[in-house]
Amino acid sequence: MLNESAPIGSTDEPIDLYGFTGRWLALAHTAMRAEFARRLSAAGGSLPTWQVLRAVEAAGAPTQIELTRTIGITGATLVRHLDRMSSAGLIERDHEAADRRVRRVRITDAGRDLLRRLSAVATNEERAVAALLSEEELVALRHALRTIADHFGAADAHVHALHAVS
Repeated sequence: MLNESAPIGSTDEPIDLYGFTGRWLALAHTAMRAEFARRLSAAGGSLPTWQVLRAVEAAGAPTQIELTRTIGITGATLVRHLDRMSSAGLIERDHEAADRRVRRVRITDAGRDLLRRLSAVATNEERAVAALLSEEELVALRHALRTIADHFGAADAHVHALHAVS
């Protein structure tokens, strides 16, 4: 039996290899991401589509390079997403007049409509998670996850800028 309050490395009981925090984080992440992806798909989108649309809408008309930094993906990965999204009429890409190498991304009306639907899915998912925990537990969980992400270098600067904790 796992004693969840026992300190790590405690010799009070045998080590439960299934009780490691990393395992529970991975299981929760896998389950939540799969369910979120399923619901985004049912609404006509995907996680990458939602992330790109959110970033484009928030920034106005960012360059592709700005989007790679904001989202935290490679240029090649972004271009694949943008090609697909442009074909679907969700975004438009225009060359800068002053520097034709620079392409700005703009969200279309169809992209805004899809963004609204996908954002509603995300909001509902967040509410479902919040309903599982008390407000105090939710605040503690978010703080703990940010601390872990910071420790392992996974937290991006834009995440801190958008979600600064005082």
